[in-house]
Amino acid sequence: LAKSRSHIIFTDAVLNDTHTVYRNIYQNLLITAAKMDYYIESWGIDVAKNAAFINNTIRQVIRYSHASILRKSRNEVAKANGARCNVQRALVNWLGTRAFYAVFSKRSQRYGACSLLQHLESELSLQRNRGIQGRFRKLVKESAEVLAALGL
Repeated sequence: LAKSRSHIIFTDAVLNDTHTVYRNIYQNLLITAAKMDYYIESWGIDVAKNAAFINNTIRQVIRYSHASILRKSRNEVAKANGARCNVQRALVNWLGTRAFYAVFSKRSQRYGACSLLQHLESELSLQRNRGIQGRFRKLVKESAEVLAALGL
């Protein structure tokens, strides 16, 4: 899912303002997090027992999303059409962590008993992330509709 939704049209700074680019990324990651939640539930995974594995998977998904965005912005079609992508890794990391926290915290019965939610929350509250949190406060609030549409 992260790859299919990383099309350059969503992150092109020529077509979109910065707020829209990061909103598109955040909403993509919300959908990705909701799908992961669904898979965890449907497969009957013991979240407490596999918290480290799930956390590592979340980190990989976020890294892959950023790499996929950059790769799409550098392909020949994007270059030929003058596309430009200025997405910063630290911001995508924060948005991804926030997206997974937003989805998983709505399922506290499933995730609250293990360290996974605590780890995501502590990552978001790091000193280096305080400015990012303020920058995206409005974006996160706007994206609440996506959570509602996903039934969360």
